[in-house]
Amino acid sequence: MATSAGAVIAAAAARARRDIAGFFDERSAFDPAHAVAYEAPDRIHQRQLELLIGRGIVRPLGDGYFWFDREAFRAEQGRRQAAALLLFKIVAVVAVIWLALAFLLNR
Repeated sequence: MATSAGAVIAAAAARARRDIAGFFDERSAFDPAHAVAYEAPDRIHQRQLELLIGRGIVRPLGDGYFWFDREAFRAEQGRRQAAALLLFKIVAVVAVIWLALAFLLNR
């Protein structure tokens, strides 16, 4: 049950991040000169906005105006991809070791 709840929360968070990115994309708010007002519609959007601000992806100007830093977003995507690749490699190495041990122990 906890896994299902976790998956639902993760999906909602991902959807909120996409909504926020889409909001800025639709308004071409990609630099301080094109900053737009943004007010989160609910708590999950507010939390994701705070996380994006913390990562430097959404940049506040004050008075509720923000802009979306595409370079910071691309860098974040690169870090996520690198972390996923590292995790995949670790799982693959563990699987190979497990199979080798199973093979050797069953000889």
